[in-house]
Amino acid sequence: MNSGKRGDISIGVIISIVIGVVVLIVLIYGFTSGWSNAWNKIMGVSGLGEDNIGDMQTFCSSACAQMSEYSFCTQKKTLTSVGTTNKGEKYSAVGSFTCKEMESILYINATSKTSYEIINETQRDKDESKKDDLELYIPLNVGVDSCSSIVC
Repeated sequence: MNSGKRGDISIGVIISIVIGVVVLIVLIYGFTSGWSNAWNKIMGVSGLGEDNIGDMQTFCSSACAQMSEYSFCTQKKTLTSVGTTNKGEKYSAVGSFTCKEMESILYINATSKTSYEIINETQRDKDESKKDDLELYIPLNVGVDSCSSIVC
């Protein structure tokens, strides 16, 4: 009789299978949702996303110069800010705003210790007791200029 074990799988084989499955999932997601979208999702999950404030300034300036009322007043764009809070904690915050909304000061909502979001003044003012706490609501000046040629 053969006393050797035939059904054993080594740790190396198990690790290789797990890595293969992860790579397969990333490939499927990349091909189905588009590689730039997949990359942004992966970077957002890992917390290494990039600021797009400069891109938003350019987009809004262009919408104003082209007198595109829809692009400036109605079309919401995803705004991403990456930085450090007053307490030294790194954050990556996301919010969706029109160019008109980005003309005013926005805030990084740091009231939750697990996630950050970008909010406007109206949303911040709902939290009456903490609205002036600069450690919980960090001012974010996106720097979008007013557009006097478009009335929203």
